[in-house]
Amino acid sequence: MSYYISFDIGGTYTKFGILDESFNVIECDQFPTQAYRGGREIINQVIGKVNDYLTKYPLEGVAISSAGIIDPFKGEVIFAANAIPNYIGVKIIEMVETQTGLKTEVNNDVKCFALCEKALGNAQDVTNFLTLTIGTGIGGAIYIGDKLYYGTSFSAGEWGRVLINGRCFEDLASITALINRAKEIIEDKEWTGRAIFDLYDQNHPDAVKVVNEFYENLGTGITNLIYIFNPQRVLIGGGITQRSSFLDELLTAINKIIIPKLLEDTQIMTTKYSNHSGMLGALVHFFNMQKLRNLK
Repeated sequence: MSYYISFDIGGTYTKFGILDESFNVIECDQFPTQAYRGGREIINQVIGKVNDYLTKYPLEGVAISSAGIIDPFKGEVIFAANAIPNYIGVKIIEMVETQTGLKTEVNNDVKCFALCEKALGNAQDVTNFLTLTIGTGIGGAIYIGDKLYYGTSFSAGEWGRVLINGRCFEDLASITALINRAKEIIEDKEWTGRAIFDLYDQNHPDAVKVVNEFYENLGTGITNLIYIFNPQRVLIGGGITQRSSFLDELLTAINKIIIPKLLEDTQIMTTKYSNHSGMLGALVHFFNMQKLRNLK
């Protein structure tokens, strides 16, 4: 049996696990990313974990999913938001391989999410699909012709920055946006997404207003993507998708504005994987890239 260590680097926590070649998670854990210490220090933490686990497992490679725009061929960070300072220009593959001696591959976290769904989840039977992840922001990825589409600068699928009525999509339809809107019109509470939806389910008029606006904005953004790409499937991930009525509520908003024929041909679904999707997708990417590099 072959073992690999896979990481999912987020702004708050970094998840990691030992996986086998069949994508079984043997064990997993997480540690605080401590993003304020900067990009190079984050990768040094990864290297430390790799070397620790080399004493327990005969690891054959390191797979990394990371926030930021990543050049997966060079293994370098092209762009990163302020949440991870001094991350731009960090040569992740070079750092990890030099200090661990293990083959290493890295890709953007949402692209890893799409790779996971294509290989193991709810996109196995389609060749053209989009993914969206809804959380503190909105991320995305594009599969066209059974291939992950990167774009010229490896940034294809950055839905969060698309403008709707002059504002970024993620400023209108992320969980952060939902919470900020609730704070504007419902006073005296530290809001969470769950608390807002609990109040919505009780028909609180202000919560109903906030949630309906959220779905209208999310539905508008997704409708625009369907018009542009006409995909077979749109897969949505994030904690909000655990809400049992999420898809029905979203589709109600979309049906108000989309040409009905398009929803006959495009399925809107939630993703199969959530908690381990970054780690699993990173390992899918590792195998894909190693095969590609070996062909050269």
